[in-house]
Amino acid sequence: MTNEIIYSKPFYISYYSNRDSKHIVRRGKEDEKTRRGINKQGQLFFVYFDLDKNNYRCANYPWKVRSM
Repeated sequence: MTNEIIYSKPFYISYYSNRDSKHIVRRGKEDEKTRRGINKQGQLFFVYFDLDKNNYRCANYPWKVRSM
């Protein structure tokens, strides 16, 4: 077994955007810069590559991920 990272296929992610005050649905993928964790406020976050905007986005919990 190797330590090689295997990235997932593209997915849809949906979550509530506090900045825009609405629900967001985006196409995303995981890569070497993707990360999950807990921010300073104690909330879960997920940084992913947004295929629609060609940039990285951060989703705060709760989020839903489904395959394309």
